[in-house]
Amino acid sequence: MSLIRGLLYWLFAVLGAASALPALALEKTHLEIGEVLQLRDYLVAPDHKSHAVLHSDGNLCVYFGDKPAKDPGQSLWCSGSARNTSNYYAQLRPDANLCIYRGVVPPAEGREGSSIWCWGDKTHVGGRYVLRVEGAALCAYEFLAFSGNTAPRPPRLLWASRKLNKLSGFIAR
Repeated sequence: MSLIRGLLYWLFAVLGAASALPALALEKTHLEIGEVLQLRDYLVAPDHKSHAVLHSDGNLCVYFGDKPAKDPGQSLWCSGSARNTSNYYAQLRPDANLCIYRGVVPPAEGREGSSIWCWGDKTHVGGRYVLRVEGAALCAYEFLAFSGNTAPRPPRLLWASRKLNKLSGFIAR
């Protein structure tokens, strides 16, 4: 579906009809490596009490509620990456860092886009990483491998966009 959306965005941009592009917001529960959160897409927390949305100014914010609203109210957290209104997308990188890029779709395989903002510690390589909304934060987890007869291990938190002690005080409205 994201390939089709990317092609639609490209087609409308080339034809100069970007304003005619329909609002195709996708609800996602998480991002895996290489997956993209485009404008109007949003991540919803597992408990549906908060969500993250990428705005047209490049700012990625977490809000109360299970989906974007016309008036979202005060944000719980924002990336602080606001720029001019344009096309942006967020992508979970192979090193478990979340980056926001200017543009419509990710560049071709093997080419790196120019990021306007990244979050993470850039030290993780080669794992299975997932980004989710947890309370008032974006959190990156590593799913640890298990072998044979051992029980699956719980995912390991790699980073959070807010201090975890602040997460414990999260109260959904």
